Amino acid sequence: MNEVGNLLICAFWILLGSAVVTASAPARLPSWSASPGLVAAALLGIAAALTGFDEYLSFTAPPPLYLGLAPVSFNVDPLASFFLFLLCLIVLPVAVYAPAYLEQHQRDGGLSGRAFWPSLSIFVLSMGGVILAANSLTFLLFFELMSVSSAILVASEIRALRAARAVIVYLGATRVAVVCLAVGFILFYLQSGDWSFSAVKSGDPACLPAAVLVLAGLAIKAGLWPFHIWLPYAHPEAPAPVSALMSGVMVKVALYAMIRLFFGCGGESASLTLAIILVVLGGVSALWGVLFALVQIDLKRLLAYSTVENVGLIALSLGVALFGKVFDSEAVTAFGFAAALYHCLGHGIFKSLLFLCAGAVDSVMHTRDLHRLSGLKNVMPFTMVCFLTGAIAISALPPLNGFVGKWLLYQGLLQVALGDGGVVAPALALAAIGVLALVGGLALACFSKAFFLVFLGRPRNRAVARARECKASMVFGQVFLALACLACAVGSGFIVSSIETIGNVNSMASAATARLDVPLIICILASACVFVYMAITLAGRRVRNYSTWECGYGALSERMQIADESFVQPVASLFRPVLVYKLAQKIEGRDRRHFPEVVSVETSMQSHLESRFYLPIIHLVEYLSSHLARLQAGSIHLYLLYVLVTLVFLLLLGVYL
Repeated sequence: MNEVGNLLICAFWILLGSAVVTASAPARLPSWSASPGLVAAALLGIAAALTGFDEYLSFTAPPPLYLGLAPVSFNVDPLASFFLFLLCLIVLPVAVYAPAYLEQHQRDGGLSGRAFWPSLSIFVLSMGGVILAANSLTFLLFFELMSVSSAILVASEIRALRAARAVIVYLGATRVAVVCLAVGFILFYLQSGDWSFSAVKSGDPACLPAAVLVLAGLAIKAGLWPFHIWLPYAHPEAPAPVSALMSGVMVKVALYAMIRLFFGCGGESASLTLAIILVVLGGVSALWGVLFALVQIDLKRLLAYSTVENVGLIALSLGVALFGKVFDSEAVTAFGFAAALYHCLGHGIFKSLLFLCAGAVDSVMHTRDLHRLSGLKNVMPFTMVCFLTGAIAISALPPLNGFVGKWLLYQGLLQVALGDGGVVAPALALAAIGVLALVGGLALACFSKAFFLVFLGRPRNRAVARARECKASMVFGQVFLALACLACAVGSGFIVSSIETIGNVNSMASAATARLDVPLIICILASACVFVYMAITLAGRRVRNYSTWECGYGALSERMQIADESFVQPVASLFRPVLVYKLAQKIEGRDRRHFPEVVSVETSMQSHLESRFYLPIIHLVEYLSSHLARLQAGSIHLYLLYVLVTLVFLLLLGVYL
């Protein structure tokens, strides 16, 4: 066992020990007690990922740890090291941030650290197990552990009815995902006779049904449209550190499995059908997610729908890479693969940052409602700067990492559109370019709205006067990720070059990205100089106040400034068929046309996918469950009869199959 294996084993035992100690410790355990273990495990994981970036190692558990058909086995290769690095990079600031966040919510009568810390340790451990799994059965074992531990974390505030519903929706989605994955892996096994991932041939037409089933299971876990239904339920109810890990890492674990199974790193053939599916679902997911993010009034729900958008962009990038393999175009493959992995890293960083900022605002203001948040720029300056950094990055504006990921995707789509891919591939690429441009504009509008309503303007809530910046450990978590966004952009050339080494593709993408490094650095330095100049020149100047024209209505109030509906209404009206956006106005008064006394406006938005597809399925399941419950008669004799009938049925099925 070399140095990489020793580091991983140490991290494993630290995580397991943290889970056991925090689960068996007294209820009055300090909130920071589990944090050092997670920090130590994250540092060891980062060291292992960086050390083993160019190595190929295999680990197999001792014989007692056997899964019946295959051993518990793990692989460390450059692709696994990349995602292990992402996991540990996000765990580090989350572990520092979580104790103060948990302490604040415990003081408010919310979260309980009794189940939080062991579940968080197991959650991190299981995500690492999924990344390092070498065969299907090991993958399913840790995938289930990841799903259950994350569900427990979502249910941290189960006393709220919304949290209970969110857990049920999330668990229901994970059950369907596991069934799809299990059936798909069994079909892969029947084709190859081997459970290991190295034996999977997703490009073989005979394996297409298995590949589609596995893709469906992973798409559910990743939150890809139309399987994203659990995301806007689970994220708003989960604690902010958990949301950061779920959106920043857990959905990437599912995308990692797609890359592992469908793209691979050995140069095997790819499936044109899978490429088309990923491009179509990725484009629709990106547009759908950003549209619904724009109309949300809950800050964390807005970020949840934004995750749907960015997962779509990563799936679209992977589809472009598969097009490159199908048509044997090295340039398309290089740009698509680089865009997929770079955006996995970039989105993991800036989405985790935004969730930690949202958690800081929630801890201070005790609300995430954009109608009640405003004017926090003076009381939470560090959180404001960090949120602005994340908003710039997720809007794909230079000079941060979101711009580089989107630029790589544009390059890949242009290569497909101009290449020799027949008719379907160029048409899809041109359509995707148009969708990508529209998504970029809507994302900018969405996060401009979020930043303005939370931090700028006049305070709508009296609690702003009593608000203070969050604790230093929470600020550290945000600043760490904000600096990571900057470092990821400055080092984009090196990162893309490393990604090309992972995918064994040519260096066209890294050569093109390297030309961005100097302009990005100049842009960063210019921005810093402007900031310093403004700070120096404006320091000490007396602020002059002016009266704003109030249109004859008297003194302006906080309610008269720009609100959520002001941002949303033009775009929502344009996409009314998709959003089912409705605007209800009520004007009262004796002469309401000229002198209205009461004016009220209410907006509503509904998802056709949820109301017309998922709700009927849920009602059908409830109907069948109510009738199946009659089988639970309480008679042991009847239960034994059920067992006997089931065994006979399975025996007959085995004989005839």
